[in-house]
Amino acid sequence: MALLSMLAQWRQSVPDNRLPKISAATVDHRLRPEAAGEASAVADFVRSLESEGCHIDHTILTWQHHNPTTRLQERARQARYELLTDHAARIGADVVMTAHHADDQAETILFRIIRGSGLAGLAGMSRERSSGPLVLARPLLSIRKDELIGWCRRRGIGWSDDPGNINPRFARSRMRALLPPLEKEGLGPHEWARLARRVGRAEQALDSIARSEADRHFGDMTGDAISLDLRHLLDQPEEIALRVLVIAVERFEPLRPVRLERAEALLDKLVPAARTGQSHRATLGQARIALSPKGILTLTRQAERRRGSPQRD
Repeated sequence: MALLSMLAQWRQSVPDNRLPKISAATVDHRLRPEAAGEASAVADFVRSLESEGCHIDHTILTWQHHNPTTRLQERARQARYELLTDHAARIGADVVMTAHHADDQAETILFRIIRGSGLAGLAGMSRERSSGPLVLARPLLSIRKDELIGWCRRRGIGWSDDPGNINPRFARSRMRALLPPLEKEGLGPHEWARLARRVGRAEQALDSIARSEADRHFGDMTGDAISLDLRHLLDQPEEIALRVLVIAVERFEPLRPVRLERAEALLDKLVPAARTGQSHRATLGQARIALSPKGILTLTRQAERRRGSPQRD
């Protein structure tokens, strides 16, 4: 609601000949009986903006599901992004904005720390990133939640609180409950944001180096097989070698990131084998991996597995 209000205010300050079309979409996850009414309240607010000369289209997107009982919030989040990006594609939008704020960023980083994330995860949510032809933007990421609530209160704008945000059944809700005590010790949303910026810089630098190394060792990585002399790669710091391995594996399935702990476990086996002239075979993601006694690492695309067949990682 705060983001809608801000966009409406911004819209009135932009000359008509430079004004992009703004559309709003609300996802009804059909997980609570109140959700439909909350989505309708957003539609009512959008209609009220018409009296201020601000026309914004509004669509309610409904998640069609069969009452999932496991990984509920994760599945809802995935469905939400799919619904929003599909809707954006239908209406020809270039940018999808969400109202994630600084408290969301702090919660996300803490959640990823506890889950053992790598640097990319600890960099938190990005303010802006490309997803195919779309740009996903979070313009409020540096603003605290209580500041957004204050914005709404001063303008008489209503909002809804999701009770799932404080339900201890969900891991993210338990993470959220840890943040106030940490803030009392000096680790508040602005400090989490500073951590995210610093980690993000380091992640960007390491990723750039790793991709340059991948280009040097694997070339254009075309076809269904790629290979390199692993011993040459091991002249690089272990973090770079690990990232090059992940880049190579993800080349076979770019939309499904490799789990970091599995890549680490594989590299822990490949390194001593390469240094002692032993062979090793494994699979990771959609890549079948073979290390020869001479230290040549070859990755080939794995055949499609039958439903229910196990995968060695």
